Amino acid sequence: MKIEYKKIFNKNYVVLTDYNISDYKECYRSKMLKSNQPEFFLPYDTQNINGAIQFTYDISSKQSIESFYENSKMDYETVRHFIFSLKEALDTLNNYLLEPDYLILEPRLIYINITTKNLYFCYCPGEKQNFYDSLNQFLCYMISKIDHEDNNSIILAYSLQQQSMNQNYTFDDLIEILNKPVFEHTSNPIPKEEIEEVPSSMDLSEQIQFEHLKAQAPSANNTLLFSIGILVISIGIAFYLTSIKNVISPLTAGFMIIAAGFLCYFIHNSNSEIEPSCCEKETEPSHIISLSEEETSMAEHSFSSSNVQTEENYYEDTVILGYRNTENAPKLIYTGTDFDSVNDLTRFPFTIGKMAQNVDMVISHPMISRIHSKIYYKENHYYIEDMNSSNGTYINNELIPPHTLTEISPGDHITFSHLTYIFQ
Repeated sequence: MKIEYKKIFNKNYVVLTDYNISDYKECYRSKMLKSNQPEFFLPYDTQNINGAIQFTYDISSKQSIESFYENSKMDYETVRHFIFSLKEALDTLNNYLLEPDYLILEPRLIYINITTKNLYFCYCPGEKQNFYDSLNQFLCYMISKIDHEDNNSIILAYSLQQQSMNQNYTFDDLIEILNKPVFEHTSNPIPKEEIEEVPSSMDLSEQIQFEHLKAQAPSANNTLLFSIGILVISIGIAFYLTSIKNVISPLTAGFMIIAAGFLCYFIHNSNSEIEPSCCEKETEPSHIISLSEEETSMAEHSFSSSNVQTEENYYEDTVILGYRNTENAPKLIYTGTDFDSVNDLTRFPFTIGKMAQNVDMVISHPMISRIHSKIYYKENHYYIEDMNSSNGTYINNELIPPHTLTEISPGDHITFSHLTYIFQ
């Protein structure tokens, strides 16, 4: 299936061609969608181009969940909302006697109104896939986007995905999981020694929660057991040498036991200090920017030339990968005179729009879309993508198509609606 985007005046559309039903002709499904425009589905039309049908969907003022959640995570309530929205969409299809196998569950073709959070699905009569196979893939996508610090979302997402792998399951089985309570993560985890095998009486969601708790539970302190073992062996050797062999005196044996005790204490405490706790381990930054050969060489030179450091230099702030020094970062500089705006592009993708909580650069103007554009840095090149904006994105006065990466270079004039910035 080929996906294209086009803009007609202030409307944006996604066009589907090369679908898997090669001999498709207009059918009752298409007529039902056109005449009724059911809720939870993208407004729909078809065009006959040289004998081939094109499916066209109005996506104006909406974002695909793939782009919307590119840099953010899904929480517990979001997962529930998505599944319940899909349930309502399936009920709507049932009311119109439409099969769910034509429902496309690819994240790039599921759209969200970022103000109301309503979901809109794409129903294509020319693309037929097994609904439950598509659903399983969609649930796998949600697992990749959940917040792994939110235990409830982990338990819920994995429970849904595991249920979807069972044979002959129904969507109502997923709804049943949603309606079950999810337990909050306890601040005092149960030691692993107290966690036995998963009870057979547990249902799927409880088993997943149980395994997650077991994985997070602290293990017994192996160094303590090792130290006690050394102490016991030392006492046994001292007793054997004094009472049976008469090789050493009782006083010497006592000193041996005391020395073994100090050794055990040292081993236990040294391991405790060296081994970091799970919460102290560094995590990988969410945005990693690849360094050019020149930057890598400079970094290596800087490292090799700083073997001897003063205490003042040694405790400078740590630089996090994924963020560029603002002195060398590219910039978007507003060219107008009504306000001043200089914006450093220090992370990528770099999002521009008026929805402050979801963008990196806020342009508070009614002609700017909530999420207007994104700038990417790939293989030492910069690209811009129009994110389905109502009033468009222009490069050097030329309108770029939505959802298409277009390379930009220093000195280019980038216009969001009517506000022009210089990229440098």
